[in-house]
Amino acid sequence: MPFFAVRIPQHLLSVKQYAAKVVSVVELTHDIKELRFQLIDPPTMDYSYGHYIQVSIPDPDEGTISRAYSISSPIDRKDVVELNVRLHPQRGAIPAGKGSTYLHNLKVGDEVTLTGPYGEFELDTSPQTELVCVGGGAGMAPMKNLILSILAHIPEKPVWLFFGCRTTDDVFYRETFEELSKKHPHFKVIYALSEKADAQWDGETGFIHLSVDQYLSDDLHPHQAFLCGPPPMIDAVTEVLLDKNMRPERIFYDKF
Repeated sequence: MPFFAVRIPQHLLSVKQYAAKVVSVVELTHDIKELRFQLIDPPTMDYSYGHYIQVSIPDPDEGTISRAYSISSPIDRKDVVELNVRLHPQRGAIPAGKGSTYLHNLKVGDEVTLTGPYGEFELDTSPQTELVCVGGGAGMAPMKNLILSILAHIPEKPVWLFFGCRTTDDVFYRETFEELSKKHPHFKVIYALSEKADAQWDGETGFIHLSVDQYLSDDLHPHQAFLCGPPPMIDAVTEVLLDKNMRPERIFYDKF
């Protein structure tokens, strides 16, 4: 009788289902909320750089559905999972997002079911290798996880954060990251607005890939990138990075 060996990816071996409770809800912008969940059973989750979880969503038609969200909390907070969730309201014939609607309606004290952690991103932990983080909209979550974790564990590692927003109403976490950049000279922060900025705006303007092109050197061969945001942004940034000699296998992205 033939013997078949089934290899399970290492990152799936730690996947579990968790009962969790909402302990904090913060409105970051007009359509993005930060939700923090305290893990109850089991009480800790062994997540790492760039990982994500699945949230169980009650659905009247299908019973329960799952939606994936990147973890924004740093890797040291094993008892807490933090998410950034953008609300997707109904637009014409396009129905509202079931996951984002459910999560935006949660209140402190509500209990949820999470499954995870998931993720195949492997951070190059060498202090000599730069990490280029580029995000837009709700694509901030994995950037926050990566940056806070790296600053705590590999503070000498060069890290760039490029974040694109439409208007000043869509900007969040900027003050937090700029304060961190003052304390950590290897951490650089660039925000850019794609629409017309008001007179008080002192950041960059234009699409975020233009800032990536402006600030980064022309030889990114040994370095690594993590991109998260809408497909046109990912495609434009990827083209810039490839033109600057970054190897394709060193570019990790999450399009949504």
